[in-house]
Formats: sequence, structure tokens, C-alpha cells
Amino acid sequence: MVNPKSVDSYHKLLEDGTLSRRQSQVYHTIMTLGKCTNRMIAKSLDWDINRVTGRVKELREKDLISFAGDYKDKDTNRTVSLWKLGSFEDNEPNSQLKDLFNQFKNIFS
Repeated sequence: MVNPKSVDSYHKLLEDGTLSRRQSQVYHTIMTLGKCTNRMIAKSLDWDINRVTGRVKELREKDLISFAGDYKDKDTNRTVSLWKLGSFEDNEPNSQLKDLFNQFKNIFS
């Protein structure tokens, strides 16, 4: 269950412009993919990796996403970090949060 204060905080970040368009796109991608790496996010968004890493750092600093464990990337043969939705997400985002992202996805499309 999503903490209502967290949803309110997220709405406020979007409304007051604290969350940028690119941050929102990265967050939505993590919500869609579930646990994922920077490379997975970059591939999904068709971005260069350097566009993703900065947004991931910013979202971590806002406590919107968090470390989800290590992952052995078969393409690079390196152990990399997995990311997941932050403190207001347990396993699956609830329907209220999904609805919010669908609204913003339509705005930014």
C-alpha cells in the first residue's frame, strides 16, 4: 500500500516543477520495467547512458528510487546496480500512482 503522504509529496514535486521532465521519464520507465539497471533504462528510452545516470542520481537524492541489489550484466560482464521505486513502493505501484503516471506520460508525449 502506498503511503498517502508519499503520493502527496510526489504530486507536489511534479506540480511545483521540482521533478523535471527527464526525471519523470526515468521514474516512469523504472515503474514500467520494475527492477532495472541504468543500461536497461537507457535502452527502453532510446537514450545514451550518460542521460540516464544523472537522472538516476537525482531521483535517488529525492528518495524516489532506491538500490535494489546487484546484477551481472551479460553484455558488459560487469556487476551493476539495480534500481527500484523508492520508499513509497513495496512490490508493485498501486493503481492511483499508475493513473498519475499515465496522465503525465500523455502530457510529455
